[in-house]
Amino acid sequence: RRGVAWLARTPRARVVCVCTLALLAMSELMDDSMESGGDTSQQQQQQQAEEQQQQQQQHQQQQLEEGGQGGEQQGPQMGEGGCGDEAQCNLIINYLPPEWSEETLREMFAPFGPIASQKLMTDPGTGKSLCYAFVKYESSTAASGAVEQMNGVQVSGKRLKVAFARPSNEATKRTNVYIAHLPNTTTQQNVVELFGPFGNIIESNILKNSEGQCKGVAFVRYSVREQAMAAINAMNGAMLAGNTKPLVVKFAETAEDKRKKYLQSSASSAFNAYGGMSGMG
Repeated sequence: RRGVAWLARTPRARVVCVCTLALLAMSELMDDSMESGGDTSQQQQQQQAEEQQQQQQQHQQQQLEEGGQGGEQQGPQMGEGGCGDEAQCNLIINYLPPEWSEETLREMFAPFGPIASQKLMTDPGTGKSLCYAFVKYESSTAASGAVEQMNGVQVSGKRLKVAFARPSNEATKRTNVYIAHLPNTTTQQNVVELFGPFGNIIESNILKNSEGQCKGVAFVRYSVREQAMAAINAMNGAMLAGNTKPLVVKFAETAEDKRKKYLQSSASSAFNAYGGMSGMG
């Protein structure tokens, strides 16, 4: 960098140097990110996986609400036998066995009533199941029956979670909460009991080490942002019995948050570099 700054003796050369230094800063940030590894890397991977799943779920839900999937039977229009409230007909099914296919999904959920559309979510690159799906019934009665009968059912070692899909609106954005400094004896049930009073928990996960113990980090996703905010306000800084550090409870970073932070850091590095060169003239 010093060599580049030394060469910047004209305004045009300085502009070139600023661009060069910005690229160098970005490269260093990327290298640091790749080398960080450890718990931070696992936390970021966990957040990215959850963010990707939430985005896919919301996108798929919007498609179903707009008329179903290509190749699937279209739902009836408003009227007798139809679904007056889309939110009461559209279900999301989590924790599906990885070997389930579209056919298996239909076989398991068709007994409750006519299905307007369905979609088993898969990885675009590998085609493997992401272990969750959407099923839209033609009537709210059928959807309610499926939730009542199938939620909590044990299948191939997994317990299905069947619920009405959440509406895609502002209230359901930023509902994922990051929790740090948990005791290493913490279980997922402990996390649910600790954070359950603040709202409806859609899902929760704790990071574990190779011995199966909690690494002090967990994620809790609520139904709506208001519930997540209540948990953050009440639990951030709380001291748990036997713990030496207060809890850190905040919104989990989204991909957009990370992108903005990266761009701000790169711009700051370039600005500082230009400021140093301008003093050389």
